[in-house]
Amino acid sequence: MLSLHKVSNRLWDKPILKNITWSTELGQSWAILGPNGAGKSTLIKVILGQLPYCGTIKRDAQISTFDKIAYVSLEQQKILVAREE
Repeated sequence: MLSLHKVSNRLWDKPILKNITWSTELGQSWAILGPNGAGKSTLIKVILGQLPYCGTIKRDAQISTFDKIAYVSLEQQKILVAREE
């Protein structure tokens, strides 16, 4: 099980996540959808422990290593290719 209770996150003085309460059971699949800047990536990074937060996050012992959580970033990466003539 993964549950969040009143989870919040701020970037300087700007609230990014405000009092998120949500839970899921093992074996369920979820997608987090929303417009740009809605806090989707921030939410995932908070769950993964990559960003600080206020509130409570409870994780079942079976997913404490996060081997059951996947994060696929769709951010564009700059790739440089050198070409020799």
